[in-house]
Amino acid sequence: MDNHAHQAWVINLTGIDKGIFRTMNGNADELIAIGRVIKAGFPCSRVDVTNAKYDAIVDLGGKQKLLRIQIKGTGGDTLNFTGGYRSGVQ
Repeated sequence: MDNHAHQAWVINLTGIDKGIFRTMNGNADELIAIGRVIKAGFPCSRVDVTNAKYDAIVDLGGKQKLLRIQIKGTGGDTLNFTGGYRSGVQ
């Protein structure tokens, strides 16, 4: 999907506050990502704690193999995988 097509889904049609809209988009990105993980065949649960170190837990199967993931939206056509630390200030 090109960036222009992605932006078509990120339009504030209701005119709500920009900060609230940005938060809503982040929540939507998390739900979309979790849905894709589930559609790939992995059980996945969302963590409903604001500002937790991770957003979801993925069951990789086997003996107690759980993966904690933090989900970020993207405005382009790339994916970045990082782990172990938080670089931003909150």
